[in-house]
Amino acid sequence: MGADAGQLHRKLGRTPWKLVAAPEYLDRMGWPSSPQDLKALEQVRFAAPEHINTLQFKGMPEPLSLPTSVVAGNGEAARRLVLGSLGIARFSDFMVADDIHAGRLVELFAGELEAAPLDITALYLTPTAGLRRLAVFLDWVGGIL
Repeated sequence: MGADAGQLHRKLGRTPWKLVAAPEYLDRMGWPSSPQDLKALEQVRFAAPEHINTLQFKGMPEPLSLPTSVVAGNGEAARRLVLGSLGIARFSDFMVADDIHAGRLVELFAGELEAAPLDITALYLTPTAGLRRLAVFLDWVGGIL
C-alpha cells in the first residue's frame, strides 16, 4: 500500500478471513456438511471490493457461486445483515471474532477457505517520532493483532 504525499503508514499485522453465518440462518436453511452444500445458501455480498465475495476452497478448482441475498456498502453493514440471518459472508477475523466467541455467528469450514490474510495498516499524517502517544498506540494495536 503506497502512501500519498504527507501520509505515513505502518503495517500492524495480518488477519485471516472467516466464512460465517448466524446459527438461526443455518437452522432455517440447513447446516452445510461440505463447501458444495453452500450452494443452497445465500450470500451477503460486499459492493466493493469484489474479491471479498470470492469463496474459494482448498481442493476446489473454481470458486463457489452463491445466490445473493443483499449487497452491503461496508463491513459493518454486512456484519449486521449476517447477524440478522440474511445469509453468509466472508469477513476478516477481527470483524467477527467477538460474535463467534459469543455464539452469535459460527465459522463455516475453518481452515478450508483459500484467501490470503488481510494486511492491517495504520495510515497517519504525522511522524510518530513527534507524537509519543501515537507511537505507543500503534505499538499496542500491532501487539493485539
